[in-house]
Amino acid sequence: MKLFSVKLLVFITLITSCDGKDRARYTPEEKLEQSNLPKSYFLKEKYQPEEYSEVVTDTIINNNINISIKTYTDMSHNILNEFKIDTIHYKHFYREIISNLIITIDGKTIFNDTIDKSNFINNENNLFWKDALMLGLYLNDTQTTKESLYFNVSFCMIESEICQDYGLIIDNNGKLIIEELITEEIH
Repeated sequence: MKLFSVKLLVFITLITSCDGKDRARYTPEEKLEQSNLPKSYFLKEKYQPEEYSEVVTDTIINNNINISIKTYTDMSHNILNEFKIDTIHYKHFYREIISNLIITIDGKTIFNDTIDKSNFINNENNLFWKDALMLGLYLNDTQTTKESLYFNVSFCMIESEICQDYGLIIDNNGKLIIEELITEEIH
């Protein structure tokens, strides 16, 4: 019986001494870092869009003007939004958007150029352009006249509602004029 009491006492001592007190002084973040989890557990990457995307729009006006807009994802350039929540490091990559615009009048190409962020960047608002993405280029048929074609282009900062709109005016000779559009805020 005496041997049983000694064994029981040793067993109870072992059980009560293994309560994790040695790890109690660590924060939850430190405990996770000491774990054997792979590095990928602490890093979450997301791409927007995840895959290549392309939209081609062909428009014919008055049987003699052909407008072709090809808008696609630039897979080699993106904007990074990086942040950390608890122990997870998030990286959100937003891929740049590019449009190719071709305008043909009576079978003659008067305009063939790439429209992207570089056409609009000015030195006045570098913070906006650092995180701005082009949303699209489209024909504004209400402002298009016989002398010129009018296009709208919108840029918005990633994960924000801050946007800037521009008008592209291309005359019948292929001359490009860019104007910033002032839009009123909706309250």
